[in-house]
Amino acid sequence: RLRSGTILPINITFSFDESGSSTEGGTGNGDATGGEVSGSAPAVGTIYNKCYVLKSERVSSGTLVTLMSTGYKDRLIFTDGDQESIRSAVEAGIAELAVDVEGCTGWRLPTLAEMEYIKENVYEIGDNLTNNHYPNLFSTGYYYFLTGDNRISTYCPKDGNINAEPYSNHGNSILRAFTTVTFAD
Repeated sequence: RLRSGTILPINITFSFDESGSSTEGGTGNGDATGGEVSGSAPAVGTIYNKCYVLKSERVSSGTLVTLMSTGYKDRLIFTDGDQESIRSAVEAGIAELAVDVEGCTGWRLPTLAEMEYIKENVYEIGDNLTNNHYPNLFSTGYYYFLTGDNRISTYCPKDGNINAEPYSNHGNSILRAFTTVTFAD
């Protein structure tokens, strides 16, 4: 978190399993779903603490909101074809992209369902990012995501193509961090 020109470190530990990833540590007192934030949920398509509000749905405990980092990384370095090497590069990238927002934890890769949602709304999301002075990149890039069988692949939101084996140091393969938090109102 930036305060008076100083960067305060946050420690984030990642673990990936068949249901996605989770973090331990960081800030807030959230669970694997990304934590709980008090107050009113931000609207879909807006920017909330330097995160894009991707989705929102009412649940019994409040409003479940999926956030996406507006920052991104490309050209991740790893050993081609080695999922453990890819996973290490992705974990390091997510740690850099994780936004320190009170109550938000659980920064992770998106799921295939989230990538398909982005595909369905790619132009609107791109316009919202551009209008808020953040890079779009959805119309040209492939995005890292976690498959249902716990493999890291890339997905092109423009056409829905999947690359099962990402390539190291590729400028067209983009990493953004996601989390899902509950706004208790």
